[in-house]
Amino acid sequence: MHTIHMGKAAVAALALAFLAGCDTDKDVLPDPTPDPHANTVVAAAMHFFFGAAGFHLDSNYTDTAGTLLNFDAIKFYMAKPFFLDDVGDTVATFPDKYLLIDVAEGGTIRTIGELDGHLHIMGCGLGVDVVANHADPTTAPAPLNDATMHWGWNPAQGYKFLVLEGKYDSDGSGTITGTDMDFSLHCATDAVYTQAEIEVHTDANSGGNLILDFNVDIKKILYNIDVAAQPFAQGGTPTNVALMHNLSTAIVHAN
Repeated sequence: MHTIHMGKAAVAALALAFLAGCDTDKDVLPDPTPDPHANTVVAAAMHFFFGAAGFHLDSNYTDTAGTLLNFDAIKFYMAKPFFLDDVGDTVATFPDKYLLIDVAEGGTIRTIGELDGHLHIMGCGLGVDVVANHADPTTAPAPLNDATMHWGWNPAQGYKFLVLEGKYDSDGSGTITGTDMDFSLHCATDAVYTQAEIEVHTDANSGGNLILDFNVDIKKILYNIDVAAQPFAQGGTPTNVALMHNLSTAIVHAN
């Protein structure tokens, strides 16, 4: 009997201890419980080519029509990156992340965020999604606060998704001089926002930092583009639609 009585006392004591521990401000384990792997900080770096050769802003190139070009600026936005694994399941999404890619900044490393898993596909929007595209750029966080990438005089159009600017051989002399005409190709409007999916096939489950290197082929962006025929393509013209589609195929992971 004595043994049974002590057993009940022990049970009662445990019950009291349990009730005393049921404080809503104190959990036995953190919620959520810790991941077994340390998160990996993933970043992207863009490297620029014209076909197989490195691309440089101070060099001359030709478009598909054979027109000689010299670029002053090439910039574009990447929006809301996400990652999928080998079976198409989502590893991580970054709905508030935007990257402004500028050829003039070379292989600048831009942080995307922390995640843990195998990355088969990196997806993103090219441009600025419809919600952010019509927000106030003067109060937006970087890089959406770049006034040079927004139609300030026409807020309804929102941001410039892809910008290509420079001079072209407008007089057909075979050289580009100060008397040749400028070109300005600015892709914009919600209708030309374009989705891209890039195979990366990389593990990001060991903690630390991971830089995803991407090659951007400017020659592919200019595929079937005739700058001399339309040197000022603004907004969502067929030329701008073609440029955005070309951009989606011009970015590949550097294996």
